Amino acid sequence: MQDYKIQLDENEYDALEQLIDLIGQSTSMYVEAAFEQGFRTGGKLIIEVLRKT
Repeated sequence: MQDYKIQLDENEYDALEQLIDLIGQSTSMYVEAAFEQGFRTGGKLIIEVLRKT
C-alpha cells in the first residue's frame, strides 16, 4: 500500500482505499451468508436424522 500511496495522487489513493474496504465488506457478507446457509442445512439434517430414529 505504501507503494500505491507514493505512485497515486490523493484522489486515486482514496478511491483505492474505498475499493479495498468494499471488497472486505462484500467478503464479510458472503461469509456470513455461507455460514447461515450451512447452519440451516445442518439443522435440517439433524431434524431429518432424529425423525427417522
